[in-house]
Amino acid sequence: MENVLNQKESLEQDIKEYDLLDQVLQANRSASELRELKNPAKNGDLEYNIRNGLLFYQGRLEIPETPENLRTKIIEHIHAEPMTTHPRI
Repeated sequence: MENVLNQKESLEQDIKEYDLLDQVLQANRSASELRELKNPAKNGDLEYNIRNGLLFYQGRLEIPETPENLRTKIIEHIHAEPMTTHPRI
């Protein structure tokens, strides 16, 4: 029974992760504030580039300001994972 509960919790966590990832990718593709930055990327600006329809800045996925709570969700997710939090020193 405990094994089934652990599997269920693991599956629920996976679904949350995929949902958050999907929100990030959709926001990157559709955010109006990033549309303006896609033209320099298409014109060879070295700081911006587009891969698979996603905008990157200096090799990192660009996270738009909107929706407003997206960055907060990312931070909360990272800090909720025991392996990704900063160790106390």
